Amino acid sequence: VVAPYGAAMLGSAMSVALKLRQAGASVDTMLEPRRRVAQAFDYADRAGADFMAFVAPDEWAADTICIKSLRAPIPQSVMAGLRRVEAIPTVGDDRTQGEEEVEPKQAVVALSMLQPAVHELLSWAASLRQDPSPASSQSLS
Repeated sequence: VVAPYGAAMLGSAMSVALKLRQAGASVDTMLEPRRRVAQAFDYADRAGADFMAFVAPDEWAADTICIKSLRAPIPQSVMAGLRRVEAIPTVGDDRTQGEEEVEPKQAVVALSMLQPAVHELLSWAASLRQDPSPASSQSLS
């Protein structure tokens, strides 16, 4: 699911959706931005999406978008080709403050790297559907 941050970002979200489709992803674009970010995530989850691409002004100005995994943390091996990665704690996380290696659920992806990133993420998501055990997410490359 591609979600714009407000009506002003709808054109940019449509552009991202086109790029994702060209990369082979099945994409649903939210044409009516939600009032709260949580509502956009809820919509994507109910739609059964594996990922949500969130198109916001600050990231767009930096030629990036935020891609969030809705099903599982993204293994470090999948993140290797991405420009920069942020680990975002979620409700119920049992991460400790001193923990160094955290598998994030969110990645900020450079638009120039969107196609290879999408291929990597789609391949990983397909492997999760085949073997959803925690060990499979650890050994993906």
